[in-house]
Amino acid sequence: MTITANAKCTKRIERSILLGFTCNKTIISAEQNLKISQDNYNAGVITLSELFEAQNLLQQSYDQYIETATQCFQKQAKWKQVSGK
Repeated sequence: MTITANAKCTKRIERSILLGFTCNKTIISAEQNLKISQDNYNAGVITLSELFEAQNLLQQSYDQYIETATQCFQKQAKWKQVSGK
């Protein structure tokens, strides 16, 4: 593997890791939003549909995190394969 190819692989892995951190922050925010939505639903402030939307946003956050982690592992595996490590 050339130094340039190695640097490109490393950069892709770094971007995936940073995206993973962003996804993690999104999950935390969605969890907080769901908690607030549950409290508001219990208090009669929002509808069941709005509560479901908050649950859906949390699920989407989890899905994106899993997708990002999978891509990161695939990029690491590709780097190891190409670099012979």
